[in-house]
Amino acid sequence: MPAATTLSALPTELLYIITQCYAAAQKCTDTLANDPTTNYDGRDLAACVRSLTVDFQHYGMFGEWRVRFRNSLEISLGRMSGLQHFTFYSAYFGTPRTFIPAMRAAASTLRTLGFRPEENVWWEDQTNARVFDKFRPEFPELTSIALTLFDDLAKPWYAFFEYLLASRSPYLRALSISDYWERLTLGPLLRTTTAWPMLQELAISILNSSFSVADLPPAPNVRRLTIDTLFKVPGKARVRVPIPDSIPAYLFPNLEYLSCPYQLLPAFLPSNAETARPIKTVRLDPPYFDPNRRVKWATSRFTDWPLPQWEDVRIALSCLPRSTGPVVDLSFCVDGLDAETFGGELVQVARTLERLFIALHRDPDNIDHLGNLGKILFAHTPKLSSFALSDVPKEASFEWTFVFAFDRDQQKNWLQEWDRNTGSVALREVAFTAECKWRRAERGWIVDDYEEGEYGG
Repeated sequence: MPAATTLSALPTELLYIITQCYAAAQKCTDTLANDPTTNYDGRDLAACVRSLTVDFQHYGMFGEWRVRFRNSLEISLGRMSGLQHFTFYSAYFGTPRTFIPAMRAAASTLRTLGFRPEENVWWEDQTNARVFDKFRPEFPELTSIALTLFDDLAKPWYAFFEYLLASRSPYLRALSISDYWERLTLGPLLRTTTAWPMLQELAISILNSSFSVADLPPAPNVRRLTIDTLFKVPGKARVRVPIPDSIPAYLFPNLEYLSCPYQLLPAFLPSNAETARPIKTVRLDPPYFDPNRRVKWATSRFTDWPLPQWEDVRIALSCLPRSTGPVVDLSFCVDGLDAETFGGELVQVARTLERLFIALHRDPDNIDHLGNLGKILFAHTPKLSSFALSDVPKEASFEWTFVFAFDRDQQKNWLQEWDRNTGSVALREVAFTAECKWRRAERGWIVDDYEEGEYGG
């Protein structure tokens, strides 16, 4: 964003602000909190803000600086009467003293809300929890909510968010609820929500064993669903929530995009379903490869989690032909697989695919057999244009980088062998590593190196 002095001199009527460091945030809020008579043409800059994103850690902001920031933040938020998009994820400042002025000022205009509320133990500004008691404004324009929740959340937060979700449930188009502690559960937040008739995108974390996917309200128009049930507890199972045999037909009947642990996939495409779901994109656990941009993957999960075994994932994938989509985009991760056999085992579910990404923790067994994928797999996938059998973003010094990750000659030999065995030119982009991708050109396969930062989690 511009420096504070420049901001106050701009003859603009609308402001869209993103602050990701405390120094910029301090300057920004100081300027916005100024007396309007000191600004260009006497404008109230806070009232000009239409979008505000505050996402930084408090490190480096101590003592009087923290108090100063909190005060200017409260003043400026309380004057943002035209705010439409509000995202606030900064630790220690997401208290009622911050939240309520913003909601009171922008209630009539707010369209999207992203917020991380602080537990009451961190209300160092001495906020009185009773400020929520009668605070129930209407939000006529609000259609997108994203909440990041933690354990020990004060009951007033629960009560307000329960009201917010219930009152806006007929109108929401996007909803994300992420929780980071096992004792937190969605139940109290959703107990008065009966349905999401307009919802199109839903992302939830389900970490508590008392709540199941099948307990969610009906959402007939959801097209995009992300479910996270992972939690970093050494020695415990990857999924610690109930896994239903099938998801009721009234839940997500029009689902097109599904990201979830592989154990949940068969429940969305059961063999006894009255009507199959039109799922087109499946992300399991959840890696994602875009050859034009990046591999999206939390690298730490390769060391923090017991990774899925290929045999377990293969069994889960067997339900994919039941989708009426059909499935055209598939990505999943496994600890490892056998290059000699996995292509043949995958072919039955890969015939409709246009994109396939497999993230591995270690080198495939029998690597020499990768050259056979052309006749074993690609000869039976006429629409497949993008393929990655890849490591993930990591430091080049890591000893578990694929042994062939930098062997471009070997990679090109495999590509040429696949072409000879299939006679097809459908395959346009291939990656064996997070370092580069191969692209088919008129003169054959050429390699594109990714610049630093282009790959990321």
